[in-house]
Amino acid sequence: MNKNRFPAYMGFVLSLSLLTGCELTGFAQSTWSPIKRSELELRASQAMNRGDYLTAESDLRKLSRNYPEDFQYQLELGYLYLRTGEYMKAHGLIYGVTQQIPKNIQAWELLGLVQLRLATASFIESQTLASSNKNNQIIEWLFELQTGQNFPQLDETKTTLPGSD
Repeated sequence: MNKNRFPAYMGFVLSLSLLTGCELTGFAQSTWSPIKRSELELRASQAMNRGDYLTAESDLRKLSRNYPEDFQYQLELGYLYLRTGEYMKAHGLIYGVTQQIPKNIQAWELLGLVQLRLATASFIESQTLASSNKNNQIIEWLFELQTGQNFPQLDETKTTLPGSD
């Protein structure tokens, strides 16, 4: 081989090996090691408790991805999305769990909460667009369901709500 072409040849070989994923010996390999499952669970729990939802989401997504057979991580991630107002993400995850484990009571309860929030948001939007108080009774009833507080003005009107016969 011509000595003048040697650097170009080595550059080509190096580029080709990097593109094809060949390992080069003599280079330091990554020392990254995955965090243990229990440590990741603890971090996610602590992050949720202190309101650090970005860290909690990241850790729960890792747990959900690495342990797909454990649906609890998907439920916890769905609950996090519910708390942060990302109702469609929450709905998708939690609904998926109800399809995989139809007898999971916790999943059905969380799905009900998400659907309640989505229904409330829909009625609020429709009332805003209509610029009227037409759906006010339904919205107040939905708020009562969510907060557990009694709205006295609803006591007389509950019988006029759709499906209350």
